[in-house]
Amino acid sequence: MGEDPLKLLIQPDNGIKPLLEALKKAKKRIRILIFRFDRVEIEKALVAALGRGVDVQALIAYTNQGEEKNLRRLEMRLLAQGITVTRTATGSYTVIKLLPSDGDDYQYRIKSSGEAFERVAKESQLDRA
Repeated sequence: MGEDPLKLLIQPDNGIKPLLEALKKAKKRIRILIFRFDRVEIEKALVAALGRGVDVQALIAYTNQGEEKNLRRLEMRLLAQGITVTRTATGSYTVIKLLPSDGDDYQYRIKSSGEAFERVAKESQLDRA
């Protein structure tokens, strides 16, 4: 059907310019995964996109080699602007329930002892302990 194309940009491999251009052109939705953050121009572009009515969601790493304080500060700034922020998970998970498959991939409801909620994960996303 008439779905918009999905673009995957990996920075720094693609450099910052294509990422900034894509953020400026976004019309409906931005989903960004942040492991490390030291580029204020990306933060400004996310806030500007939100101001244009774009649905902006940021998944921010829980931890990354001493960057925790910077990542938490970023979370607070983005939340204050109205951007939806989620953290990556930590620790291990227990499979709660097998769910209907998604094509060739099984899905599971999983829960971490450190979180109050359950998540859905595809089998291809899980590492076995």
